[in-house]
Amino acid sequence: MKALVKEGKNLAVKTWPNPTIQSDNDVLIRVVIAGICRTDIYVAQGSIQSQDPIIPGHEFSGIIETLGKNVTHLKIGDRVAVMPVIACKTCEECLANHPSNCLSSKMVGIDLNGAFAEFIIVPKESVYLINDNVSFQLAAYVEPIAAALAVLKADINPKQKGLIYGENRISLLIKKILQAKGFQNIQTFDPNNNLLSLKANSYDYVIESLATSKTLSEMIDLARHRGKIILKSRQHQSIAIDFMAAIKKEITFQAVNYGAFDEAIALVANNEIGFTSMFGKVYRLEDFKEAFDLSAENELLKRFFSLSDPA
Repeated sequence: MKALVKEGKNLAVKTWPNPTIQSDNDVLIRVVIAGICRTDIYVAQGSIQSQDPIIPGHEFSGIIETLGKNVTHLKIGDRVAVMPVIACKTCEECLANHPSNCLSSKMVGIDLNGAFAEFIIVPKESVYLINDNVSFQLAAYVEPIAAALAVLKADINPKQKGLIYGENRISLLIKKILQAKGFQNIQTFDPNNNLLSLKANSYDYVIESLATSKTLSEMIDLARHRGKIILKSRQHQSIAIDFMAAIKKEITFQAVNYGAFDEAIALVANNEIGFTSMFGKVYRLEDFKEAFDLSAENELLKRFFSLSDPA
């Protein structure tokens, strides 16, 4: 099969062996379309430690090609989206039937070969059916929607005054979802290009989508006394926290991971939020350099790779 492979410092489209069913619980999916995420770019650059060689890509949709014999709730030809975080099934949380809280999870495109390829193998628990009225492009966007839904796990409510710090794909997506959930008293702040004059000590909560030592310090300053900072951006590098400033204001930090994948599926099926307004160009896999360069330069639009014909 054709795949985009990161090996050492090199990134190239290669002919790669087709994956095959290894477990009775496996599902082989023909990838139709895959979204390009900040994480994929960091994997390609080597900024995130990953398996090597590795096929990046974790936001995708496709069509089931083959099923392990224990997979009974799906069938060949089903249109599907995939939750790319794979639970270990052996840790304390998994044994307590809380796989979404797995302490030793692996991620497609980082720890396991990902979706920038014509085919991929995933466990049955990660596979979700999508309605026929949902495009494959929109279905590939379910994963970031589930990630954005995680902010609703924080103890915030629509009556509070909120700020989303950073202007990028995830911040704009979070704002769309919050507004759809009744949060109207919320602003987005771009520290690199913003005409807003923000007042210190005035926000009940600040949602982080751009984490550096400097921006976190600014978020502490903007939050009110006993306010909350919600950590969302999956920053892979260590950053410093101004402990004295946070302690004096009794700031609460809450890290959030994913919301419910089922809820994200329902949101795209209902088509009530204009997610497609955030979509950019769809590229051939061979044009990965242009796609990656533009995605790294400007994060406001989601770009995709087309991997196969959905017909």
